[in-house]
Amino acid sequence: MRKRTKKKGIFVACEGKSEQAYVARLNELAEEQNLAVFLKALVLNGGGLSKMIQTAIKEAKMNSYKKMKKAILMDKDLCSKNPIECQKAEEKAQKNGFLIIWQEPDYEGFLRRHFGNEQGNLTEWLGRKPLRKYDLRRIGRKEVERAAAAKEIKQLQTLLQWMGWPCTK
Repeated sequence: MRKRTKKKGIFVACEGKSEQAYVARLNELAEEQNLAVFLKALVLNGGGLSKMIQTAIKEAKMNSYKKMKKAILMDKDLCSKNPIECQKAEEKAQKNGFLIIWQEPDYEGFLRRHFGNEQGNLTEWLGRKPLRKYDLRRIGRKEVERAAAAKEIKQLQTLLQWMGWPCTK
């Protein structure tokens, strides 16, 4: 009889359903690599930086995710509108044990970083909202590692490390 490995959970708060699909895709890729981890996604449904951070913190406390590593996927362009609110939100997130994975400048830009110079015609694909897990099948291990190596979203590398992802350089 094969012994089942207990999977470690990571809580990932997401701005919307497209980010939730990305987290689901990461779960699929983790499963393919037999990583003993699962990502628990929560859709925050926007509402501004402070509100999203507060919702993520509240959810983590209410649902006993406080022992898990915690991350939030958020668009960096939210900071250009209000840099002071951005700084406060980042401080509050860190104080409560959250890593913010900034999507630079937004979700579409974040996805483009997965393809580097091999982007081809992503415009039509990226124009669909929300993207579903099925839509993200073109993102594989190589593409995730390429994105994690981008200086604009270096926090993705931290998430992959938490997952036990064996990154290649």
